[in-house]
Amino acid sequence: MARFKDFDWNLTRLPGGRIETWQQAEIAVLMDLRDELKSLNAVFACRNVQVGFAALSKMARLNEIAFKRRVDNAVRKRLARKKRG
Repeated sequence: MARFKDFDWNLTRLPGGRIETWQQAEIAVLMDLRDELKSLNAVFACRNVQVGFAALSKMARLNEIAFKRRVDNAVRKRLARKKRG
């Protein structure tokens, strides 16, 4: 089966720029989506974006560790109060 990667489908248009059929409209939408996805992939491939995501991931991990520590401390305090009282 032949692949048509990045194929620019030649869509015939009616006067006024409208597309003739729903099938052509679907193809046009898919081509627009393809172009937008290419743009997004280029952004995600950018080194600065990757560094930013790594920093966000590290922040989330540190916050998760701090949260777990606070929960553990709260549980310990509650257990200690139960033993005293």
